[in-house]
Amino acid sequence: MHLQKGNRPMGETMTLTMTVRRPSSALDPRGVFAFLAMALLLSACQTTRFAPERYELRSISDSTALRPRFTTSVYAYDDQNTVNIFMTDLDPRALRSPDVGDPPVGHLVHIHLFLRPRAGRTPIDDTAMTATVTHMVLAAGEVGIYAGGGFFNPASSAGDRSFTGTLTGGTLRLERSTTRFRDLLGASTLTTTARAKLDPAQAEALRVAMRRWSDRTRPVSP
Repeated sequence: MHLQKGNRPMGETMTLTMTVRRPSSALDPRGVFAFLAMALLLSACQTTRFAPERYELRSISDSTALRPRFTTSVYAYDDQNTVNIFMTDLDPRALRSPDVGDPPVGHLVHIHLFLRPRAGRTPIDDTAMTATVTHMVLAAGEVGIYAGGGFFNPASSAGDRSFTGTLTGGTLRLERSTTRFRDLLGASTLTTTARAKLDPAQAEALRVAMRRWSDRTRPVSP
């Protein structure tokens, strides 16, 4: 199976061409289905407009990128230095009952701010790290978890009705996955402007959902 990606300027649709060649032994239909789902997921992210949250996870090696259009963006906090933002484009019903119906296809993202930058006390630099990021991709029953960190600069205070901030200098790579998940990104850079409403209950529900899916994965060998 070959995936061909067209190099086009940002904003244009990326063409995905897939050619299936039959090997001497039969293909595992579950592996093929997961691969096609991931390819379609990339294509859908490329052709939709940006959601209110600007989010781009872009491969370092080529033009492949994920730009999810989130439908849910919430946060909870412990204090001004500890904020957890959760974003997803999945239907809430799929999160409550993951084993009912067709396997969901979409994204779950967790940004954990562990240090609020302060002038004179914290390096204000894109190379500094003040937040960790976990980006979970669900593709036809297969799961891939990209993880890393970056510099998150809040534009509001924890406890406000909405919490906004920009993450720059982010780098992520695949750290865990199910057996048949196909990594089409490799090491990637992340840039996002997050806007989340204060909703601790929904944030906890998304945290539980991510843990449930994560339990199905295994660490990826370096």
